[in-house]
This record gives sequence, C-alpha cells and structure tokens, in this order.
Amino acid sequence: MPRPRVLVQAAHVKSRRTYGSPRVFAELDEGGERVGRKRVARLMREQGLVARQRKRYRVHVVPENDQPVAA
Repeated sequence: MPRPRVLVQAAHVKSRRTYGSPRVFAELDEGGERVGRKRVARLMREQGLVARQRKRYRVHVVPENDQPVAA
C-alpha cells in the first residue's frame, strides 16, 4: 500500500521540507485523504523525513568603544 507513503513524502517535499508530521497530516486531511496522525508520523520516521527548523534570530551586541578599560 504505497499510496499513503507517497502522499506523505509529496506533502513534505512540497513544503520545502519544513513541515513536520502535524502539518503534513493537516495538509492531507484538508485534501480529503483518510490517513491517521500517528500513521503520518510513523511513515515520516520510516522514510527519514524530518522538518528543517528555522534559524533563530540572534541579537548581536556591539560594545561601546568609548568607555575606559577597567583596571
């Protein structure tokens, strides 16, 4: 029964590999596909499909150079 496996992989690739199992499941559910949430997670795990995480914004502090150096 390769159909759910192919659908899960297609939805993950379509999202530029950013969707995890909850969002892949939601997308398939909206498309009218009958597949369970846990099954989507299992199929993704078996295929090694992992969502890419966003890079976090890091604040870069620029030190004030006009302060005297401590003794």
